[in-house]
Amino acid sequence: MPIAAALAIAMLITAAASTATAAYSAHQQSKAREAEIEAQEEALQAEADETERRRQVRLRQVLGTQRAHFGARGIPSASGSAAALAAETIASASAEQAADERLSAIESSILQGRARQEGFQRGLIPVAAGLQFASDATSAAMTYRALRKPGAPDQSTAATGAQTPIFGRYQ
Repeated sequence: MPIAAALAIAMLITAAASTATAAYSAHQQSKAREAEIEAQEEALQAEADETERRRQVRLRQVLGTQRAHFGARGIPSASGSAAALAAETIASASAEQAADERLSAIESSILQGRARQEGFQRGLIPVAAGLQFASDATSAAMTYRALRKPGAPDQSTAATGAQTPIFGRYQ
């Protein structure tokens, strides 16, 4: 029975190597996806910062234009309708800013959810690898057992995947 034992050992070694390679590949893919999510979060934050900077510049320009307009008409910008208009402009800009902040928070929350999901999936890699190896080891053990039984196919021509009377199907 040395051929059957050698075949079983070869199957176990192949299964272990295959499982290790698959687990390493899955881990690398998970790390790459997490890095992509982190880059997206940083880009989102940079975009939000730039939007806020542009909004502040635009607000200062509008207020300056209003002051100049009312000043040219002789209306002091610190009182009356000019001040009310400026206050309305600031309130409008604040509402726009609040809406942008809510949108940014939602997008950030989505990205954080994706990052948590990637972390969870990366935690499942060892479990999946262990199950795959256990399945391959069971298959190797069953093949070895089938080859050792009296009346088994000729061991010199028996190979993994051959139809055996025990399995009754291809493995």
